[in-house]
Amino acid sequence: MPTVRSLFLLGCLSLIPVLLLSACGGGGSSKTTSPQAGNLVDPAASYAGVSSPAVATSTNSESIALGSFSGTAISSFLAPTSASKNVAEGNEVRMRQMSLVLKQSLRAMSIPGKAAQRRQAKAAQGKTAQRTSSYQSPGPEGGSVSFTLDINDATGSFYGSLNFQGYTSRGIAVTGTADMLGTFDATRGDFSRVTLSFRSLSMETTYYSCSLTGWISWGFNLTAAAETESMDMVLAEPDSSYWFNNYETSTSYHNGTQTQTISGRYYDSNFGYVDFTTPTPLEISSQNPFPNQGSVLFSGGQGSSIRLSFLGSKIHVEADTDGNGSTDWQTTIAIQPPPPNSQPIAEGGADQTVTQLSQVQLNGSASSDSDGDPLSYTWGFVSCPNNSCPSLTGADSATPSFSAEQLGSYQLELVVHDGQASSYPDYLTVNVDAPAPGTPNLLAEQWQYGNYGTSIGQAGLISADLDGDGTPEIIASASAQGFGSNDFWYIAGRDADGSYRQIWRSNRYSSTIVSLSLTDLPGTGKAIIVALADGTVLSYDSVTRIQLDKLTLPAPMAALAIADLEGDGSKEAVTSDGVGLRIYSYATGALKWSLASGGGSSLAVGKVDDDPALEIVTTGYGGQGYVIDGVSRSVDWQYVNGFGAKVELADLQGDAKLEIVAASAWYKITIFDGALKSPLWEIATDHDIDAVTVADASGDGVPEIIYGDRQWGGLHAIDAATHLQKWSISNHDGGLSGIGVADLDLDGSHEVFWGAGGNSTGGDYLYV
Repeated sequence: MPTVRSLFLLGCLSLIPVLLLSACGGGGSSKTTSPQAGNLVDPAASYAGVSSPAVATSTNSESIALGSFSGTAISSFLAPTSASKNVAEGNEVRMRQMSLVLKQSLRAMSIPGKAAQRRQAKAAQGKTAQRTSSYQSPGPEGGSVSFTLDINDATGSFYGSLNFQGYTSRGIAVTGTADMLGTFDATRGDFSRVTLSFRSLSMETTYYSCSLTGWISWGFNLTAAAETESMDMVLAEPDSSYWFNNYETSTSYHNGTQTQTISGRYYDSNFGYVDFTTPTPLEISSQNPFPNQGSVLFSGGQGSSIRLSFLGSKIHVEADTDGNGSTDWQTTIAIQPPPPNSQPIAEGGADQTVTQLSQVQLNGSASSDSDGDPLSYTWGFVSCPNNSCPSLTGADSATPSFSAEQLGSYQLELVVHDGQASSYPDYLTVNVDAPAPGTPNLLAEQWQYGNYGTSIGQAGLISADLDGDGTPEIIASASAQGFGSNDFWYIAGRDADGSYRQIWRSNRYSSTIVSLSLTDLPGTGKAIIVALADGTVLSYDSVTRIQLDKLTLPAPMAALAIADLEGDGSKEAVTSDGVGLRIYSYATGALKWSLASGGGSSLAVGKVDDDPALEIVTTGYGGQGYVIDGVSRSVDWQYVNGFGAKVELADLQGDAKLEIVAASAWYKITIFDGALKSPLWEIATDHDIDAVTVADASGDGVPEIIYGDRQWGGLHAIDAATHLQKWSISNHDGGLSGIGVADLDLDGSHEVFWGAGGNSTGGDYLYV
């Protein structure tokens, strides 16, 4: 039967999502050990109790299994038995509310919206615009949380520091400080990753209290309707503690159902730890959030194990206590499901046609819920003209608005929530026509010709002799829309006087360029590869610039690398949506294999350890770092603090193995040895990090790690042998969007070229 302790644990865990209600953040110190630099709290020292493998017995198996399972969002429907009747009614606030409250709070935070507002403020204030913004939010039932928000647009990263002062919601008072960091998809206006890290948060209700130490992280793929929750967290009660170590829950949403897997390690201070996996995925209906099928297997000490099997309205618990492979003890637990909940219906209104520069008013008040539950609203852009989405005022209200500044069609979606379930999205289109001659607003229009563009090289800045004439060209991505992500690319050639001019330019794409690269394709030769956020991958002949191929892969695409993983002469497209990893045949576009987690917003492919296979290295700010074997398709190494916001691979030690160069969004670059699975050394930076590359720019045979400051700093070259700064170049513009190194003038010495100005309202330049 469920014990008082395990049910109490469920109640305390349910408090976690309250931390994020209406809260978002920024700020931080310049120290490389700060959370802003990507360092998460290690909770190990907060765990006090048995740390050896737990041996399953007839008396502890149920408590261990249910306690471990309480880390999921669907563990709250165990029917109380006689042993738990003295648990306070407050324990009915259980883990299921965690995911529900979290999703609502994430929508309320509108960090991508705040990022858009910051860009607008930057344009209005010029180069004196603040880097960090401060906010305060009252608790729904008392108290408050104050927080700051710092955003690095170059990496799509954000950071926040939060101070809870008796912040109360749902009868739960939260006190303490926490850090929040992650990444967002500015195009879609939603998170791709958010992580909460805390040294000590106290939470209290009328009936119980507990404290939390560690971190919890969520990765979202809205297009694929999937999410991953990871945690390394110790929950402490007055007389016991529980450690959810490398705990991961992956959920895929389908029409009316969910599929879920869990894995990790769980420590109970009284018994020790068990490792667990999901042999059969859990299947969950939207009408009953408890699994109706599936199983979880817990492995303990001395060969003992416990299995939870979900059978409709019951859980069957069976334990092998002596490790002989046979069941020695078993019991069945009844499930107490909640009353059925009807899914709400979103109604965003009819399509509209407006004149350019009009204020568009939306109205979702016709949305409904047959149970009469109050609704909350989440509006967002699906697509915008020229890939430039405006700020959506009141995105969490029934009647938001925006300014239609671009000609073309804006597609929006509305999702409503009744506190338990979300509606299917309702889509509407706003078509924007040009003003008629004589319209007063016509005078306010601005026409511009995109030449070298802005944020030059953010998605790619490379050099190569494309036409075989012996002189290298520069290939660069850029934005034609002021502040924003790259949406076109061009080739610049060198004239006799040393200046550069555009010799070819692409059309503007309707989706953000996430990667611009140059690679050799079988049967084609050298090709320019353009990867777009909507999943489109285009290849162009490097000489004629004629489009060769087009792959249409699932959206969103956060990162792409082209490599021969299998060593058979064919190429694979290695892609990530920011959370998972997918590998396709580049020739056919067929999916070869995938991982639900292990992805990131930046990735690279190369040989980083002692085996002959290529490895895939991925990272995302706020998430973990992964090294994945390209042949065995398994995770070789998982680094809890991640590899920063950008990852590069280079042989820094001359041993024919590539080191991992991991640049955080703020304050540090760390060099890792993939064979040792360990950090080697670290570079402390004074500013945010906009761009990083590795090259032997000095020509002395020793590579340099070259990085660019975001905040009016410069370029810095760190010697890979001495770990000291070898040289630096002042950058007279705010922001540094891309760095390249090549012998552009064929004088035997390398030049450094970079894009600058993307973080200021002045002009953007390509410097050589």
